[in-house]
Amino acid sequence: MILISNRPLADLPELRALATRIEVQRLEVTDAELAALMRSLAGQGYRLQGKLAIGAEECLKVTEHLLKECRAVGCPLDLRLQQKAFQSYLQFATDCSVSHWEDLVAASVREATCHFRHEANTASPEARKTRRRNVVRDIIGKVADAKEQEQLYTQQTGASRADFFRRKREVESGEFDDHDLA
Repeated sequence: MILISNRPLADLPELRALATRIEVQRLEVTDAELAALMRSLAGQGYRLQGKLAIGAEECLKVTEHLLKECRAVGCPLDLRLQQKAFQSYLQFATDCSVSHWEDLVAASVREATCHFRHEANTASPEARKTRRRNVVRDIIGKVADAKEQEQLYTQQTGASRADFFRRKREVESGEFDDHDLA
């Protein structure tokens, strides 16, 4: 069985247990390596239903434009974007688009950069709550004013005001002291 993911295994007990029973390989590809692969693929042309739809020279032109757009906005290189760029070029070349293919590619790249604005938090829900309770403990130990505590909490964690009061209640109850401070 082979599993492929764009993200590391989440820090969940079940997945940690699974990772001890299987071979886990992490492939880190540099932008230079991915750009070289994209150019190599472009050099073969773009096939649609087994037939050559776009020649190698045109595919290289599309790929270079895609690479330039990705660098301009800081978008990670992605083979799926390359396939989409070829489709946009083909759509334009066959007069099925009123927009120029370069504009379509640029729009796809900008759209791709907007999907994830924050790093994925792979910690378990309980681990995230533990971390936030510890932030509450730290703030309560340093600041007496309740309004200022709330503001500091939301700034440091990005969590809501309601979450602050939930975690504060949990801390004040002492119920999680042994668990959190272990």
